[in-house]
Amino acid sequence: MIELAGYLGFVADMFEAALSDEGWRNAASLVARALGVDQAAIVVNRHGGMPDVSVTASILEFKDRYDLRYQQLDPWAERRRLLKVRGVFLASEIFPEEQFVKTEFYNDYARHIGMFRPMTADLVTQAGHTLEIGAEQPFSRLRFEAPDKARLDVLAPYIARAVDLRQSLRLARLNEALGGSLLETWTMPAVVCDGDGRILIANAGAEALERSGFFGLAGGQLRLPALHPALAARARAMIAGAGTTGLGGAFSVRDPRTNTLRMVLVSPLPASLAEGRSLVLVTVGDSSSRPVAPATLRAMFNLSPAQVELALALYDGVSLEEYALRRNVRISTLRTQLSQLFERVGVKSQKDLVAVLARIPQIGAR
Repeated sequence: MIELAGYLGFVADMFEAALSDEGWRNAASLVARALGVDQAAIVVNRHGGMPDVSVTASILEFKDRYDLRYQQLDPWAERRRLLKVRGVFLASEIFPEEQFVKTEFYNDYARHIGMFRPMTADLVTQAGHTLEIGAEQPFSRLRFEAPDKARLDVLAPYIARAVDLRQSLRLARLNEALGGSLLETWTMPAVVCDGDGRILIANAGAEALERSGFFGLAGGQLRLPALHPALAARARAMIAGAGTTGLGGAFSVRDPRTNTLRMVLVSPLPASLAEGRSLVLVTVGDSSSRPVAPATLRAMFNLSPAQVELALALYDGVSLEEYALRRNVRISTLRTQLSQLFERVGVKSQKDLVAVLARIPQIGAR
């Protein structure tokens, strides 16, 4: 049995590394040194939450390639995900080597960087963060053995506690940057969440909307809009898009309890505030006095009266099909009109059109 006593210095160094971003960049090197290997990686909340990675310097040069393409082809990662493994495992225990050497992942990627027999630990920390710890001796055909697994098994719980400390400090910094100086000064309801809708911060305006039934914030998960289930999938897609591709969206929805037309904007949080994380800002505005007056809209974009009417109807949440029935015109005619409208406003989609209208200040009467 391996005793912790020989690793007390490592434990102290890990907790110190958790205190700052600069220190955390060295955390994987601490793991590699403790395990006696050249390469190691610590990956926190890979598929959501507040993604956080520390890797040894030699991995940095091929990390982006893995993230962009080869993560999708990694048979070890796929098997671990399907089996929902927890604990320390050798690569051969997850995926047979005789099959691994036939994969595209190995022949196009892993073989060229010496990745063949890594060792991984998968666990969930006490605070609920998913944690992956990887160790590799590149270009070595030697297997990790039981003593190697035992060493990582001893270290993993302390790495997990350091991860919880780091994540709590990151959230505290985010709260200080946003909750203390920005979101709480807004009367506009605002929520910061990740791409899966997990809430990090909700200001007083958002909590008030939850009490009215418009928002759903229970259990730390954003449900929007709670009063319109048909729009829920659309809202989730916008949030996921803002978190992954940097695209968001906007839509208007009428609150039946107050008969107020509300404008929902979904956008990625600026990297300067999110500290490089993929976070999403969701705001809800009172659109009862918007959008811009028709005369102003015509003047701004040189629109015809018919194009103005169509733009305002789309803003109010009317579908193209419904509008065609209302006006007794063919849907093909409306699609042509819509294409011309997009060109004049300078947008490529209905959600972009709605977002533009929502941002134009009210001038004059409708």
